[in-house]
Amino acid sequence: MFLTCRVDTKKVGEFIQLMGLCILGAFFFNCSNVISQTYPTRPIRLIVPYSPGGATDILARMVASKISIDLGQQVIVENRSGAGSVIGTQAVANAENDGYTLGFFDIAFATNPSLLRDRLPYDSLRDFIPISLVAIAPLVMVVHPSIPARNVAEFIMYSKNNPSKINYSSGGVGSGIHLAGEQFKFVTGTDILHISYKGAGPGISAILSGEVQLTYATPNSIISHVKSGRVILLAILADNRINSLPDVPTVTEVGLQRLSASPFLESSHQPEHQKIFCQS
Repeated sequence: MFLTCRVDTKKVGEFIQLMGLCILGAFFFNCSNVISQTYPTRPIRLIVPYSPGGATDILARMVASKISIDLGQQVIVENRSGAGSVIGTQAVANAENDGYTLGFFDIAFATNPSLLRDRLPYDSLRDFIPISLVAIAPLVMVVHPSIPARNVAEFIMYSKNNPSKINYSSGGVGSGIHLAGEQFKFVTGTDILHISYKGAGPGISAILSGEVQLTYATPNSIISHVKSGRVILLAILADNRINSLPDVPTVTEVGLQRLSASPFLESSHQPEHQKIFCQS
């Protein structure tokens, strides 16, 4: 049985504004046993299936802080990265059905069943119940300053003149960044190599060090590096410009109408605490 409810956006509006995101958020809960109305009586664990520092991790910590205040109980963020988010997601699926383990997932939760099929160690439909959507955020496209391109057209030309010589990082196979990178290659006919990391944070570190030359990221996770000149911002992977970056063109504006990506961020947990979390 799958249940759905909405988060009170008035109460979570403060951290939504801080993230610069359009919030619609989501909690996933495992089907489980009915528990006491005194819940929660001890700390709650929030599992993030990526390394610290990426957009999913940052938002999860903001959500955890807000829930901790509203419930009067500590919510502890636990990073369980690896296997394109499968390790952390499996940890949530295998947790006790007592309401004290949540998971905070991104789009890989929806794509992994198609990519891994029978190799996936959990059932995304059977083992989780969607409660609501936490956030939808556009990705931005950034390159290392060593790449002689300052707009998308120049980057496409440079990529085609240097096939297989450009690498891009992602937070794992099936992640929103991975899908954005492959979509860009398909739409533009470029030959760019994918390198998977254990989260968007390590992927950003890779472009800062020059280990890769291209990545995609949420604005909040990369904007400080854009301002410092450590990466070059080329475009927003969306149909419309965003308020926090009003001078940055969208991929639609530069002629890539078929390219748009938003890695929805969502969360998960165990059952009848839906009412409690929806009221938080």
